[in-house]
Amino acid sequence: MASSSATVRGAGTSLGRIGVTGARRSSGTCNGRRPVSAAVSSSTLRAKVHPRVLQWTATTSGPARVVLVHAAHAAAEEGGGGGKKVVFVGGTGRVGSSAAAALVAADQSVTSVVLAGRSADNAAAAIARHPSLAKLGAQCQFAAVDMSDPASLAAALDGAHLVVHSAGPFQGGGDDCAVLRAAIAAKVPYLDLCDDTEYSKKARGMSEAAKAAGVPAITSAGIYPGVSNVMAAEMIAANRAAISASRAAKQGDEGEG
Repeated sequence: MASSSATVRGAGTSLGRIGVTGARRSSGTCNGRRPVSAAVSSSTLRAKVHPRVLQWTATTSGPARVVLVHAAHAAAEEGGGGGKKVVFVGGTGRVGSSAAAALVAADQSVTSVVLAGRSADNAAAAIARHPSLAKLGAQCQFAAVDMSDPASLAAALDGAHLVVHSAGPFQGGGDDCAVLRAAIAAKVPYLDLCDDTEYSKKARGMSEAAKAAGVPAITSAGIYPGVSNVMAAEMIAANRAAISASRAAKQGDEGEG
């Protein structure tokens, strides 16, 4: 982010004018030294705190305690949309890119998408296939990710509001929940399209870690299982409703008799 002077907008108490000075790292220990984009540039108390401030990322300047804003959130707020960033690991493939396109078409709050995978060419082809992704322009980006490289996953998830994992195959024990671990570490909500029992067991084994980090994590949310489970639940509900209606009608007939 280029150096510039900016007033952080949003709800909160007036704390001071903020200068956007590019990505710097907080000296605080609670935020894991994540990049932040806001720093105190003067003692004039005129700005307001961004509504999505990370309360544990703070510094003090003179008498005013100024809360730093995460780079991605500050950029979204400066753009006026306050939009969400969603990362699709495996987003360069057919399933991941289709999911990304459907989400962007259905939810206008999603203004930034990252298609994370191994091939920039596949990402470009995916964007070309899906008009809703193409309309995002520069806000639909490719990120090179190696599932065996935690640093590449951490970089891709930085500033995200959600990560969707569709980089199969999940079968055969090849996936060791690296994306889920990265999501928990980055405190990013997680959803996967897993279709393998063993993987889902491993993912559920990380439930306590996700809870402790305050990270919502949903596994097996693909077509099968996932959509198939929803269809089954709807069929069961419809069957129960039909049985109840039949019983009510029968009781009515008996009452009339």
